[in-house]
Amino acid sequence: MFVRFIRFAPWAVIGMCLLIFIAQTMSLQGAIGSDTVVFHDAVMRAMSNPAQLYHDTRGVLGTARSLLGFLYPPPSIAMLLPFGLGSLEQGHTLLSGAALIAATGSIFGWLVMAQRLALVSTNLVERSALILMAVVTGAVFACRFGQVDTLILAIVTAGVWLAWQGSPRWGGVLLAAGSWIKIYPALLLLPLMAQRETRFASIFGFATGGFAVLILSLFVFPLEAWRDFFSMLPIMAERTIVNIDNQSVAGIWARTIVPAHQALTTFDAIVVPPILRGGAIIVTLGAMGAFIWRVRRTQASNLWLGAIATAMISLIAPLGWGHSYAYVLPLLTLSIAMAWHHKRWAQLALACTIWAALVIPSHRQFSGLSSESILWHLTYARYAIATVALLLLAWRQMRHAQTMGAGFDINAR
Repeated sequence: MFVRFIRFAPWAVIGMCLLIFIAQTMSLQGAIGSDTVVFHDAVMRAMSNPAQLYHDTRGVLGTARSLLGFLYPPPSIAMLLPFGLGSLEQGHTLLSGAALIAATGSIFGWLVMAQRLALVSTNLVERSALILMAVVTGAVFACRFGQVDTLILAIVTAGVWLAWQGSPRWGGVLLAAGSWIKIYPALLLLPLMAQRETRFASIFGFATGGFAVLILSLFVFPLEAWRDFFSMLPIMAERTIVNIDNQSVAGIWARTIVPAHQALTTFDAIVVPPILRGGAIIVTLGAMGAFIWRVRRTQASNLWLGAIATAMISLIAPLGWGHSYAYVLPLLTLSIAMAWHHKRWAQLALACTIWAALVIPSHRQFSGLSSESILWHLTYARYAIATVALLLLAWRQMRHAQTMGAGFDINAR
């Protein structure tokens, strides 16, 4: 009976995920995300007058203080351009489709790399189940509503792939290009630098790529646009938004000092104390250092470090919206795949519980909860809690490195 259940389980997962996917798709019909409007308007301003890129109705400083509006560096327009050239509806359709394709391709790429670690089998049904589990999470659902985080995830995946194929220099270039859209891909330098053979090439590629993007952008955007962005940057960096959709560490802290109705109904931005912002960076670097030590001790693959660094992006971002938890999906997929492939049922149960927590959209409100209880805060911090649990699970799974293809390096051909 149990053997029959094991064989049938991937098919059951596929069926369940397809039902969720259909329900999500139906709920998205006719909906256009607010950020899609922001991206479209930013492209229109860049096309008509690049110097006015950040001059929306709130004004430059108003946008920075509210954290609402176009907040990305000028080079990001290169990626957003296809979504803003046509009508708003056309741009949304294109962005929604691209977000789904990017998510699917990214998870597929990580699974292909994981084969070298004996993490996953080549069974098409099992791989399809894993991809569908990732695609129906709340993060990808939100990206299909008009967000770019799965596109950034695709860039990160491509950078890791290049380094894995023995081209850390080009991997660094790609990560640098992604960092000019959102700074987060720069965190992937840590696992690349942890590998002695790739350290110099990764840094050189990242520096070269970052400088090249800057120079090319200066031919398009005048100094006024750059001055606007860098005047906004310190203001944005010290703030976070209290809404429950923001499940970063800073956002969770913010909800402890504001009334519950403010977190449920507004997108108010408040200043985060420097000690909390600095502490988050120190803890992140310390955690990455611990994982680097763990990988070396267990002789596990540096591919784990790439997935772990990617997952940490969601926690340290000042605005860890639900869609930003798309960066957790590679590590989640690898953890589920390993637990299933090596028949570690307790680990599989935990990984699937984490997945279930990430399926419910981050903006979902639960009216039965009392705002006075600790359960209220835990519920609206579930994405972050699930990610921490996933990181602890990954730490545990590294104990079995010898069964995962010990000694495989992220830059091995």
